[in-house]
Amino acid sequence: MTLRSRILVSCLAVALPSFGCSGSTDTPPLSGSCVTAPQNDISISSVSIPGQGIWPEELVPTARVPGAADRPPSGTGCDWIDGGYAYYAQSLHCSGLASVAQTADDGELTATFEGGAVARFSMPGAVLPASGELQLDLALNTRKSNPYGGLLRSTSSVARDASGLVVWLVAATADEQLAELVGAPIQAVASCRTRFDDCLGVFDRTVFDQVVHTTPEQRIVAGEPTLIDTPNGAYLISWYSAELEQVEEHLCSDADFPRSGSGVRALLQR
Repeated sequence: MTLRSRILVSCLAVALPSFGCSGSTDTPPLSGSCVTAPQNDISISSVSIPGQGIWPEELVPTARVPGAADRPPSGTGCDWIDGGYAYYAQSLHCSGLASVAQTADDGELTATFEGGAVARFSMPGAVLPASGELQLDLALNTRKSNPYGGLLRSTSSVARDASGLVVWLVAATADEQLAELVGAPIQAVASCRTRFDDCLGVFDRTVFDQVVHTTPEQRIVAGEPTLIDTPNGAYLISWYSAELEQVEEHLCSDADFPRSGSGVRALLQR
């Protein structure tokens, strides 16, 4: 199977979240450049887990944590989840009721979970409820694309207030969640296509806008924060969705697949 085949199959099977997928079939002409992916990830500065220590982001383990697979959940709100030896997959997952407070003007938040774990991360533009209490899920995934390649990191988070209303949503792909959030179907529309060279070959990157089928219709331009009206209030949504297609193959050993950069961030505006 060629790399091109693997990429297209990945989109159909949603096996590799680093490749954006879309149902749109329109193909715009090649252009010199397209908008680049914005920073939709979450910057996690530190996580303190009682009994396990403190992990700054730059010191996230890159190899298997001894005994992690057999370690029971700590009950603190945050845990390292070891995926085994294959590609050294690891995740840090925090989940549960948390008291969240803004601790810096740049959007840094501190979440203290009921079990005692404390996570510090950046969420610029987040508007917290008056109580500061959120049902929070926060994840940092670290894996290798192959045994010899570099580390691939991704983050995701969803926070809900006491009524269940989504306060923020950050994910690599979230088509179904966002359609539910805005209360209307969302359609991906190809807006730009560019070609680039990579160690593994020549690739076409197609970038998509998102059309929200409300009345009136609303459009999220790729990479541009857009205020979208929903039945539950207004959300500031930044959505970058792209597909990669290989048009020429090069021989290149131990290389990571190029990444589409797809990602979405939605923040409730109170």
